[in-house]
Amino acid sequence: METYANYSSIPHWLTQIDQKRRAFADDTYFVETWQDALSMPGRATRSYCTRHSTLLVKPEALRLGKVPQILRWLHAHDWQVVHFETVRASRHVLRGLWRYQWNAVTRQHKQVVDMLFGTSDCLFLLLRSTTPRNMTATQKLAEQKGPSEPGERAPWQLRATLGNYNAYLNFVHSPDEPADLIRELGVLFGEDKRREILNDNLPEASEAHVLSTAAAINSHTGQDHSELTLEAAAQRLTELCKQNGTHKTIEAAVTAAVESFERGEWRGDWHDIHRTLETINPGIAQDFAFTVLATYLTNPRLDGVHSTLPTIRGMIS
Repeated sequence: METYANYSSIPHWLTQIDQKRRAFADDTYFVETWQDALSMPGRATRSYCTRHSTLLVKPEALRLGKVPQILRWLHAHDWQVVHFETVRASRHVLRGLWRYQWNAVTRQHKQVVDMLFGTSDCLFLLLRSTTPRNMTATQKLAEQKGPSEPGERAPWQLRATLGNYNAYLNFVHSPDEPADLIRELGVLFGEDKRREILNDNLPEASEAHVLSTAAAINSHTGQDHSELTLEAAAQRLTELCKQNGTHKTIEAAVTAAVESFERGEWRGDWHDIHRTLETINPGIAQDFAFTVLATYLTNPRLDGVHSTLPTIRGMIS
């Protein structure tokens, strides 16, 4: 008999946020995956949801070869990788993941996230915590991973160990709570794959296989640019334009934008630079260096607008 996930039937241990329980009761991604989870035998549903989390390794982490470092960090912090997949985060997937936060972000924010995730596939890791804690695995990883904003991270947190650049170039994403874990599995995977992943007794995955999958993803990026600083991105764009013999216009625009940003005065629109690049050479506009540049020049938030649902760590996660 099919189980309907109404508000009162969603247990409180899935989320601390009552508003989230109400919203997820009508959310197709959550409802379908929660029905799948409830079909697990015995008490496996709660055990699974409280012992597991996920880590989505983003394109910038793959491009910089960060997966071995991520796996070492996970092992040192008592996590096992029990499943992994190559995932393409399309614009529909991204809007599914951040459906309840993106009402409060700018159009530029959505576009730059589309650009970043469009540069390659992601590596999905299903993780199991090997040590008991007084919090769920999702909350444990959210705390250990660290916030998006570099200035708010502690040195021991995963994102800080991978490198502090900006809130977009943050290397990894994970769900906040067990309810988000369930919902995000629904966003990322269809029913057959979800049922494969919803298993409380999965064995630990082979590290060698995880690394080979990461290498396979990275082999398709083209390696056009792999530095994440604003200065390196600006320099590469300028050099590419010089090779085309029309660098003066874009060099001036990029230099002015970088200097304005560094003074804390940037209020412009990176679309103007993008349009100029496209008139010079469309290929330059598609270079990863421009994506990096745009992550620094994007204003993410709409003033005075609150996200539909609050999050534990902030808007850009």
